[in-house]
Amino acid sequence: MARTDGHPYGRLARDADSAVSRHLVRVGAAGLDHAGSLATALAPFPTAIGALRRAAIVPLAQAAALEPWRVTGLVLVGIRGFPDAWPEYAARNLENAAWPDGPSEIRAVEVAVPGVERLRNVGSQDLARLFDDPAWRGRALAAIAAALPPGDWRVGMPAVLGVEH
Repeated sequence: MARTDGHPYGRLARDADSAVSRHLVRVGAAGLDHAGSLATALAPFPTAIGALRRAAIVPLAQAAALEPWRVTGLVLVGIRGFPDAWPEYAARNLENAAWPDGPSEIRAVEVAVPGVERLRNVGSQDLARLFDDPAWRGRALAAIAAALPPGDWRVGMPAVLGVEH
């Protein structure tokens, strides 16, 4: 498509390297570092709903998903009362996906974290603000750690781990 006269991919290709480099510098300066580059080979990357998308550049906090899995499993964590994450659905989708060299096992857990059950209609901003409080974050992470199965796992969490931090 990039070679088709007038196609947007052709126009974008000329400036892609410099545009991506400038973008990574800009978001890095804001504390949002990324791993990978345009020269990095595309690799399967799990999405929040359990699809696989090929990616070469990802936020640093998600970079472990691009590393070879070997014998590690993947546990997707849901937070009880938070309606915008579906760990069981995502785990089922990933189990059925063609994921060469993917996790040895995929599981989902739902965790009750302190204080969330008293909230009505919990949104991602609500949870992110709670995770910004170090004391609450410590209690929440302890509850999550207690719910993880024994063994060698990588943990997938909803994107709600703080607004400021």
